[in-house]
Amino acid sequence: MGGARFATMRDVTVQLERPARRPGREQDTTAAVLRSPFASGAVAAVWAAAISLVVVCVPVLLAWALAPHGPGVGIAAAPGVPASDAVRGGVLAWLAAQHATVHTAAGELSLVPLGLLAVPALALYRCGRWAGRVSVDALPAAVAATGSVAAAYTVATAVVSSLASDSRLGVTTGSVAAGSLVLSAFAGGAGVVGGARLWGDIAARLPEWVPHVTRGALAGLATLLCGGGLLVVGSMLAHAGRMLDLTRALGAGGFGGAVLTLLGALCVPTAIVWGAAYAVGPGFAVGIGTSVAPAGVALGPVPAFPLLAALPGTGRAPAASLVALAVPVAGGVVIGLLAARRPADTSGRTVGEAAAAGALAGVALGLLAWLSSGSLGAVRMSHLGPHPVAVGAVAALELAVVAAAVAWEVDRHAASFARAAVRLRQAADIVRRRGRPRSTPGRARLWRR
Repeated sequence: MGGARFATMRDVTVQLERPARRPGREQDTTAAVLRSPFASGAVAAVWAAAISLVVVCVPVLLAWALAPHGPGVGIAAAPGVPASDAVRGGVLAWLAAQHATVHTAAGELSLVPLGLLAVPALALYRCGRWAGRVSVDALPAAVAATGSVAAAYTVATAVVSSLASDSRLGVTTGSVAAGSLVLSAFAGGAGVVGGARLWGDIAARLPEWVPHVTRGALAGLATLLCGGGLLVVGSMLAHAGRMLDLTRALGAGGFGGAVLTLLGALCVPTAIVWGAAYAVGPGFAVGIGTSVAPAGVALGPVPAFPLLAALPGTGRAPAASLVALAVPVAGGVVIGLLAARRPADTSGRTVGEAAAAGALAGVALGLLAWLSSGSLGAVRMSHLGPHPVAVGAVAALELAVVAAAVAWEVDRHAASFARAAVRLRQAADIVRRRGRPRSTPGRARLWRR
């Protein structure tokens, strides 16, 4: 009895003297590795590639599974399109989303819907935010994490491109590498900086005029895109009957209609940029030798796509659409008012900042025009969308001139505008007091208590 008691106490003593195992040692090691900006950037890039690839491939595989392949319908149908080809099609769609060029027997396909381009961009941004949150605490670490994201993502897309491409159908390795590098650097880098909350530090290191010009340019670009969106909505409403007739003529059915709706939704951002290019003046093309602009419309055979049914007919531009020419003027006014709201030391600098913001907004619209243009095969459909250089140059000139003029006038009459604002505020206070019901003396004494 006593021996048993002694043995038990000795075992307890030995157990107490043993070093305790740290259950979280492996987790601590993993966390230490991920705290490196290079490691976290590479992990974020791999996750972004995997997530965006799945998001793009799943709808393609669903469309293959539910579409007719032979005498039957759906998965039980006779094999027509192998599953491997459906998977490959989804992978090629994901590679095209990097703004890469797909080469086929019918020609090159380089027109990528901006909605599809947004899928990898959003995945890179979200994963970049995670990398910035766990491993970045200063600007040098943010640069390292961004470089790691860009390098790892570019390598991943290049590897997938080499596996999914052949001589008949595939993606040009150079185009997919360049597109993925630029996309991952901008989207992933913005996510890293946002996750680390370093935007304030970056703004503090820049000259004072840079944030003002950037804000004005973003406001002007947003005005142009809003105007383009309103133009697209108005054209769709005006040609709604034609769009419905084309959809019925395609005989897509319920599932096919859903696929067309999804494709149309992905193309809506592209249509908005085309609408903004129309409002600026140069317009856009729907094939070689075509033009859709305020100066006139010249169209040939157009692909049977419901969204393209909203295009106006050949001839003079619709009179109602000419109202869109006021959009760049409105964008310049917005930029000029923002510049005058925070004036610089001199009137000349205020006008210069307004003009620079307008020019930057025009360059940004030209970049969007480049992203929303491309080809859908050889010969006629080898050019679709706006001309980037023409759109960017015209938009920059229009916005810069209007913004500078508005900033000059507002800054010159700043004192008069200030006095008018004070008078309006006083008049509003008088109206508010007159409209307020009078209270009895008893209630007034009660409220004072």
